[in-house]
Amino acid sequence: MNSLILFTRYPLPGRTKTRLIPALGEQGAADLHRAMTEHTVEAVRPLGEEGVRIEVRYEGGNLSSMAGWLGQNLLFLPQGEGDLGGRMDRAFRDSVKEGAGKTVIVGTDCPDLDAQDIREAFQILDSNSVVLGPAADGGYYLIGIQSGAPERLYGALFTTIPWGTSEVFSSTVNALASAGIQAGLLDEKADVDEPEDLVHWERKIRIQETEDRRRKEEQDKAQTRAIIPSTASISVVIPALNEQENIGEVIERLQGSSVEIIVADGGSTDETVAICRRAGAKVIVSKPGRGAQLNRGAAEAGGQILFFLHADAIPPGRFPDLIRAPLARGAVGGAFSFGTDLGGLSMRIVTFGANHRARLLGIVFGDQGIFVRADLFRRIGGFPDLPVMEDREFVRELKRRGRFVILPERVVSSARKWRANGVWRVTFLNQVVMWLYLIGVNADRLGIWYRERLKGN
Repeated sequence: MNSLILFTRYPLPGRTKTRLIPALGEQGAADLHRAMTEHTVEAVRPLGEEGVRIEVRYEGGNLSSMAGWLGQNLLFLPQGEGDLGGRMDRAFRDSVKEGAGKTVIVGTDCPDLDAQDIREAFQILDSNSVVLGPAADGGYYLIGIQSGAPERLYGALFTTIPWGTSEVFSSTVNALASAGIQAGLLDEKADVDEPEDLVHWERKIRIQETEDRRRKEEQDKAQTRAIIPSTASISVVIPALNEQENIGEVIERLQGSSVEIIVADGGSTDETVAICRRAGAKVIVSKPGRGAQLNRGAAEAGGQILFFLHADAIPPGRFPDLIRAPLARGAVGGAFSFGTDLGGLSMRIVTFGANHRARLLGIVFGDQGIFVRADLFRRIGGFPDLPVMEDREFVRELKRRGRFVILPERVVSSARKWRANGVWRVTFLNQVVMWLYLIGVNADRLGIWYRERLKGN
């Protein structure tokens, strides 16, 4: 059996990482020590699955506070009295009594220390009585001893060493040489003791965040590549607010398609809720706002596919099969083409432009009916809670995750806004909102501005 012992301290403000207090304050220094200890524990935890006995020797706190901090699945023992050398001497001797063939002690202030360094130290101890990991500041971040090491090695390692100085490593090597013992060495690493050392921790955190982000992206891609069945269940989510004139027909068109129908109502004061319930739709109450309502409805949905449909929009016939087909072929989501129930040359020009924009630039809005794999929707966190452009932002995020399709079949929306305000006025206002949003104008202000200028919106 091999043993790994971590030397650390319970993170009490004012008692931990005191040389960093001028830069971080007492609480900041304690928080940093807490984070570095947790980082080290997680870095070496895989060794426990390889049969290495992992022990934490602590100062400050007690068994209960240490276990509450780092978990019940570690062995905790106090370091005891004496200087650092005396405490390490005691820990090594206790480990030998417990039957360890090789024992390694590390601190918790070396950001780059990982499980592979411990494995290398154990390998070096196959042919050396002692192994050291030199630190850039003149100390060492790791020390290991064979169980059969001669008694003179302990005296060389743990007596007459100027602890806490830049001479610790050189003094230790010289003392070993005087005792006729040569140490095996690991690569030099930086530890964090002084304010100028904080750059090493910050660099490690940046690397870790990048690695975590890359790993998450790979997991997302792997999950997205999993094929969704061609018979996947579909939940239709409809946000509504005072839609009694339109929503009944929409639900009627959805009936018989073997889909779950969820209406997320934002506080209607007309007959919307009653109409939906009579038609057999599941009605849930949401705070107002299209993004919030869509997310609330999706949270109640049981389908493998989510289809977000406006309350005045009629999907094409066979829409469940049209939606399932591209998702079964690996697409992450998609939308239908845009259409309205208004004829005339002006509306045909607007419709043509909207669909050309969608295919050429990939700019898609909610009145086209957006569908997505439910698992992916939940991984990306749903729609942003915005008063306008929530659909555009959602589609942009979807397209970063994979292939987004635009089907030639049309969702036909009510042209009530165009009828009430004029085709070209509505089109102009829509374009203004989109471009102002793209250059960074606040979405809340845009929402208010847009609503004030449209009748029947």
